[in-house]
Amino acid sequence: MNKKIISQAVKEIKSIKIQGATNIAIFSLKTLVSISNQLTDYRQLVEISRRLALARPDEPLTQNILSLLLINQKKDFNPIKLAKQIDFYLQLLKENKERISSFASQLIKPGQSYFSHCHSSSLENAFVYAFKEGKKFKVYQTETRPLYQGHITARHLYQAGLDVTLVVDDLASWLVSTYDNLIDIQAVFIGADVLSLDGWALNKVGSFSLALSASKARVPFYVVASLLKFTSQIGRKIKIERRPADEIWPGRPGGLKVLNLAFDKTPAEYITGIVTEVGIIKPEILASTVAKTYPGLKNIF
Repeated sequence: MNKKIISQAVKEIKSIKIQGATNIAIFSLKTLVSISNQLTDYRQLVEISRRLALARPDEPLTQNILSLLLINQKKDFNPIKLAKQIDFYLQLLKENKERISSFASQLIKPGQSYFSHCHSSSLENAFVYAFKEGKKFKVYQTETRPLYQGHITARHLYQAGLDVTLVVDDLASWLVSTYDNLIDIQAVFIGADVLSLDGWALNKVGSFSLALSASKARVPFYVVASLLKFTSQIGRKIKIERRPADEIWPGRPGGLKVLNLAFDKTPAEYITGIVTEVGIIKPEILASTVAKTYPGLKNIF
């Protein structure tokens, strides 16, 4: 088994070279496919899956997908069947993204302006989906420091032909508010890395302030995410990943402390709806919807 492939994959996930929950899940599955014919037993599959699943702690989509894979393989480990099952889950992720885009498009109206934060491939796909339906609208997208993931969304939307404007992070909550009439925002959309048992959403830091601003302005606040990002933890208990200080300030004065949280959490009370592969749901029915859609789903990591 080529251990270098796994080590390199883990490194790319940790460094956020592979960015976005869905992209990480797809990358992890494709990594497994690339070495599936080298696996000799179930224990090897578990070891590799664990390394990929825990490369980023706040990515239950990858953990849930790999958990389903391991559960199916435990009774009858077979490298050929493994490759076929991986293809099945890759197709499931693709189909879920299309379903999510279709439901999100229902919320997007011609001539209106929307606000977006960070980079979510599902949300990006939803905007493009609505645009291809013939809807003309504006998207205001945060830059998303310190790694500027918002540039990815802005670039892709611009290349697809949408009317998109990049906004510096510190201006975001003010623009969503009603204290200035510079922009009339009709809704805020974010992705999510984690959906909690009680309907909270963990997403790139800065999401919470947008939710507060939207609530004050009575602007709808939508989370666009697959049900497979569900965790059985309650929102308050989810630990937030801390990123290296050098991401914020390389070469900073010695001894200067830097608090660099990757995410923040938006409580369910600020979320108008969660756009999922089965429709737009309220946070309070998230857990029951997950149980109905994916019976037996269990994160084993």
